Amino acid sequence: MKTLFFLGTVLLAAMTLLMSLSVIEPQGKARILIVSQRTEFQDEVSRLVTEHYKTKSIGTQVISFNTMKNVKEEEWGAIVVLQAWEGATASSALTTLIKTAKPPAKVIVVVASETGSEKLTGVDGITAASLKSEAPDVTRKIISRIDKVLK
Repeated sequence: MKTLFFLGTVLLAAMTLLMSLSVIEPQGKARILIVSQRTEFQDEVSRLVTEHYKTKSIGTQVISFNTMKNVKEEEWGAIVVLQAWEGATASSALTTLIKTAKPPAKVIVVVASETGSEKLTGVDGITAASLKSEAPDVTRKIISRIDKVLK
C-alpha cells in the first residue's frame, strides 16, 4: 500500500510539473500582427504569412489599416503593414508606430503599387507590384525580416 501511495504521489508530482511547463509562453514575442488595406494582393500575402507561421505555432492576426492607430506595438513580436501606394509619405499612424516600436525593425512595411517601385519617404520598406502573382516572393522577404526580429 505504501508503494502504491508513493508511486501515485510521484506520478501526481510529475504530471503537475509537466502541466506547469506547457503553460509557459512568451508574451507578445511570438505574435505577428498584419495591418492590411484588404486588396487581393494584400489578402494573399496575409494568407501566406499566416500559413507559414501556423506550422510554427506562432499566432497571427489581420486587422484593417484604418485601425492601425489603436495598435499597441509592445503586444506584438512583429507588425507587418501592407499599404497601397497613396503618396510619398507615410501616414501619421504609421510613422508613430515606427517611432515607438522597440526595436523599430519589428515594423515591416510593404508598399504595393502598380509598378512596384514607389517607396515611402524615410521608411525602410519592401516595395512590390500589386499583383497576386508577386505575393510568394514578397512573402519570402517579409518572413525573412520577421524571423530576424523574433530571434
